[in-house]
Amino acid sequence: MQALGEREGEVLLTADIPEDGARRIRLVLEDSGPGLDPAIRARVFEPLMTTKARGLGLGLALVRRILERHGGGIGYAPAVGGPGGARFVVELPLTPEPS
Repeated sequence: MQALGEREGEVLLTADIPEDGARRIRLVLEDSGPGLDPAIRARVFEPLMTTKARGLGLGLALVRRILERHGGGIGYAPAVGGPGGARFVVELPLTPEPS
């Protein structure tokens, strides 16, 4: 929401289970904001990297670390289907079904 600033736009969260046989869930968070500058994109998951006037720049670095410790991950890609926008893809393993 902060990335949209004063302009109108939308933030969309979707979830699916990829059909490639791996037991995982994929969450995709995308917006219609300006997207990330290529220089920022290369460093977005680094600790202490921020574009905000206030904040430590630990949010996405911590998110990545937590997801990796649970066997998952997070990545960034430009949003699909239009100019601008950001798209973060989170993947986590599904727990085994109880027997």
